[in-house]
Amino acid sequence: NADAVAEFDTSGNYLGNFVANGAGGLDSPFDAYGRTADWLVTAIDSDNILSYDLTGAFIAQFAAINTFPEQANEAGNSNVLVANFSGTEEGVVEYTAAGALVGIYDPATLGGYRGVYELGNGNLLTTNGSGVHEIDRSGNLVETKISGVSSRFIEYVAPQNDCTNPADVPWLSTDPISGTTAAGLGTDVDVTFDSTGLAGGVYNANLCITSN
Repeated sequence: NADAVAEFDTSGNYLGNFVANGAGGLDSPFDAYGRTADWLVTAIDSDNILSYDLTGAFIAQFAAINTFPEQANEAGNSNVLVANFSGTEEGVVEYTAAGALVGIYDPATLGGYRGVYELGNGNLLTTNGSGVHEIDRSGNLVETKISGVSSRFIEYVAPQNDCTNPADVPWLSTDPISGTTAAGLGTDVDVTFDSTGLAGGVYNANLCITSN
């Protein structure tokens, strides 16, 4: 909706407007980010970030911004990160949790910021019309991760198979268990299942491969 935030259930059914049309002066919302106690909505024509409670009622302006805020996200310290496409505050804009300006990070070779996500090393992943880039909080381009693509928002997606804490599976063995594979080539891995001593049933396991 042009000046509202629509709500849908998990089946895709429209439930009505979560934020009413024009509530709090909302004009052309671009992103909605849910925090513990409120929702932050970036608005590209009213040039601000607005705060709404968990029922969609307007609370207050979180921050004014010049001039095209796109994705909002939260840093590990609860600061708020906003990818600002253009204007005098073009860049990744960081605020405290209360809306006070912390900094604007705008490497000279980038611009037109669309998406933002804080990495585990404290740097920021951001997107624009030319790709996906890692920048630091001093405004330096660290690395272009993906080039030649017009990118938008960044969201963390949890792995479907849990390899964060791998452990040995006593009824499986692999051969080889380590090795080197040259770029562009492949390596066959034999997985052997040993049912000795196992009760009848269905057994599942993940094969986790770590590579540099």
